[in-house]
Amino acid sequence: MKKIGYNLLICFGLVMIAGAIIQIDKGESKNSLLVDLILVSIFGILPIFFGFRMLGNIKTQAKRNQNNEVESILIREAQSNGGKITIAEAVIALKKSLTETKIILDKMQAQSIFEIALSDDGTLYYVICQILDSNESKSGQINRI
Repeated sequence: MKKIGYNLLICFGLVMIAGAIIQIDKGESKNSLLVDLILVSIFGILPIFFGFRMLGNIKTQAKRNQNNEVESILIREAQSNGGKITIAEAVIALKKSLTETKIILDKMQAQSIFEIALSDDGTLYYVICQILDSNESKSGQINRI
């Protein structure tokens, strides 16, 4: 619903600019050129600017929400597997490609949500950082990379 309102705001600004340009071009304006430019700025350019800015904010917020959901899925999946998740398990959980999933996991590692660990049998895991810290104190089965 907000998208429609912001699009209408942009359309309003465009109509105001077009109307002002037509009036100035035909010489039908009752105001001086300076007053017309100020009015065009207020009723044309500003609504367009704010409309596009708010649409950008909506897009950014949607992307942020999507990223949060993906991270939540991976954390829940890791928690259900004792705090660790392999890349293959993450691919299945997210239903994304291996490349996309690896990028997401690496980003979460950079944010200190996950750390890469290697089990004694050579399996590469992404481990929730707090889980890794508590497991290391209990047993030496998982090694940080």
